[in-house]
Amino acid sequence: MTRELIGFIALLIVPAMALIAYTAVRRRRRAQESVIEPLPEFKVGEALPDSLYVSTVFTSSPLERVWARGLGPRGRAQVSISESGLGIARTGEASFTIPSASIQRIGTSTATIDKAVERDGLLSISWTHSGIDLITQLRFSSAASHQKALDTITTKLGVRFE
Repeated sequence: MTRELIGFIALLIVPAMALIAYTAVRRRRRAQESVIEPLPEFKVGEALPDSLYVSTVFTSSPLERVWARGLGPRGRAQVSISESGLGIARTGEASFTIPSASIQRIGTSTATIDKAVERDGLLSISWTHSGIDLITQLRFSSAASHQKALDTITTKLGVRFE
């Protein structure tokens, strides 16, 4: 009987932890959405190589993921560049554009929140939205596509690379 009771309690712990995590993320998303305005709509432009959307974080707090406006989940993305900025169309999530006027700089990095890759394997886009400095991380499938995307963005949008 004791063994069954311990097993039953252990089985209750897993859903309880999942509920706590869900509630915490939902609360954080609502708090962030109160200060982060809706993102600019996706503008189709010249397609860049397929990539993965890894994360968007606060520049002032790079270990805090932005959950507002659907920016939290990672996944496949199609990035395109137009006169208005950098469009990111994500599978299963809302697509958005990072306006070229709000992009501060572009760089590379090796890690973000919970993802580490080879040296300089992430493309980091530093930008401002709603008066808040953000960093969006993208990962391209190969070093050649990463370099092509970096070159295209810096030349077409006139963004500095750091």
